[in-house]
Amino acid sequence: MNLSGLAAKLETFGLHLRGVTGLSREELKSFQIDVGTDVSIALVGNIGSSYWPVFSQSSEYRDGKPDPLDRWSRRVAEKVAKAIGASAIYPFEGPPYYP
Repeated sequence: MNLSGLAAKLETFGLHLRGVTGLSREELKSFQIDVGTDVSIALVGNIGSSYWPVFSQSSEYRDGKPDPLDRWSRRVAEKVAKAIGASAIYPFEGPPYYP
């Protein structure tokens, strides 16, 4: 998938592609990720309150359980990642904790 396709998928959730960079196998090993090849990593996030209309209507927001934004982020990221044949990693999981 190209970057504009990824950006379009993210926008349906009020999220945006904030940046993309390549990572070498050595860099990936420092995060205990072994994919056997160089990969690109995309940073996804919101711009201001861009995600709020979608998140505030989500089951995670409404169910009263802990960490609704983390759970929503995980569900959305997994859905988008699966659609493009990618994997998602999160800053709220660890160790190791990703930047």
